[in-house]
Amino acid sequence: MASPAFAAAGAGLAAAVVVTRSSDDKLTAYAAGAAAVAGALSGYAFCQCLSSDGASRALRALDNNLGKEVERHVMKICAGEPSLALRLAARASRDSKDGGLDELQRVCKQKRVAAVVATRAVKLLSRDLPQEDRDLRSLEDALALATLVQTLPVLKEDPSKTQLPRLWKKMSPQAQMAAISVDYADLCGSGATGAAAFCSLLEVIAAGGVTGEGEMPNLPKLTLQTLQSSWKASAASGFDEEFCKIIAQEHPDLEEVLASPLLKGTKIINVIGFLVQLLEGGHVNKFQRICRALAVTSHMAGFRLLHLARVKHALVETMSRRETVNQKEVNRAWNAFFYTFGSVATPCLVTKDRLEEIVAATASALPTPGGGPHGAIAAAHGTALLHMCLRISISTGGTITEELLATLQGYSSSFLQCARDDAKVYCGFLAAVYASSSEDDPERLRWLKRATEVPISVAELALKTGTACLHCKRACKQSLKGDWIAGAKMLKTALEISMKNVAINLRSLGANRYSEIGQRLAKLREFEPPWDDLLDFL
Repeated sequence: MASPAFAAAGAGLAAAVVVTRSSDDKLTAYAAGAAAVAGALSGYAFCQCLSSDGASRALRALDNNLGKEVERHVMKICAGEPSLALRLAARASRDSKDGGLDELQRVCKQKRVAAVVATRAVKLLSRDLPQEDRDLRSLEDALALATLVQTLPVLKEDPSKTQLPRLWKKMSPQAQMAAISVDYADLCGSGATGAAAFCSLLEVIAAGGVTGEGEMPNLPKLTLQTLQSSWKASAASGFDEEFCKIIAQEHPDLEEVLASPLLKGTKIINVIGFLVQLLEGGHVNKFQRICRALAVTSHMAGFRLLHLARVKHALVETMSRRETVNQKEVNRAWNAFFYTFGSVATPCLVTKDRLEEIVAATASALPTPGGGPHGAIAAAHGTALLHMCLRISISTGGTITEELLATLQGYSSSFLQCARDDAKVYCGFLAAVYASSSEDDPERLRWLKRATEVPISVAELALKTGTACLHCKRACKQSLKGDWIAGAKMLKTALEISMKNVAINLRSLGANRYSEIGQRLAKLREFEPPWDDLLDFL
């Protein structure tokens, strides 16, 4: 608007004053220059004050609920320091055909907002800026946040069938964190309504990119009834206090994680009740989507695989302490619930944790990740080492081809999927064990079979990988000999671990009952192993 004029006037006036008062020509030139700069800055600052004052008046005039909500989210995203133009665009946001553009232009003109500020605000609101513009990104994030927060508490339809998943995918990670951090119980004025809103958000997250449904344990009706009745009694009589007390006393590392806005203790406790309702109501797919999204979002807040053991202990201990009559049944029911949740959440966590976190989780008081996932992970690492040796050695020519390298890449991915699958099926098996004490229970046998199919697949693929690399060993550079041997031995070890797990499980299943798996194991034993040839570099 008038900033250049103010700056020029200030600079000229200051320079003139200095020139008339100085007798030294050299001094006069330096002083005049300095005064011009000072005057320009003062003039610009004066203009900015006027602009800010006009913008403040405009902000007060733009009075609508959605706009205030969008501005609040803008302040949060920008850490309290958004530009005036961004605040104006946010405050002007409306649920109308033009999105509040006409009103913004009218108010800026009436309140004499500086032209540069008003023009940018209009461009922001009309999306007439490059997508990489930071203010535009912040405005779109804030609008998406406001829509989510206003819609979730009153949503009646399936969240995955609305426009919300598309909104979620467009939001920046910072805005997604802000959405997860909202205290929905406080927003809704009710723990139950808040839990439903938060779970709707989790469904939105799942629909926005978390993998779809799969197998899950089918808990018997008696177990579901025990869960529902014990939860109703405990939730009404201070469950959250006792749960948090156990966490604080025995697992202080988890207390810090659960204190984060993403995993505030009361939020998770409300979700537990909601998940119990879903299981009892037979809403299996919804249960799985929410559990997967909860695992993904909790990982963002610092929740790790090793924390699952702490949660299990606090949950089962709290529920068991509060039951005086059917304590054993309640204990078994909540163990079954936890491992049902684990069968969905654990695969999401097992390959997201860092190496030291996997080691810590393995040492925790939870039987997964155990030998099965570690056998698959060892096979993935062994394959990766062979892949590396061949990729570096490809310049030597010979038998190394890009097709073989692509095949090895696919095998590595398959081994990692087996690690996730093994963690899943073992949790499913444990859920079935706690839900029924009968060794011949069909659900228990179903999961034991699945827990046998995964390691037999790992063993077969390990053998296939070693055989595929056998004809390339001469092409491997001598400097990589140690890496080649390490990779081959890791594959061999993974094969041995997996075959041993299969043999153990078959004894429980009964060889006659699942002869197909027994035949696959016999075939592996008959196959001449490639390991001696693979390791022979002479």
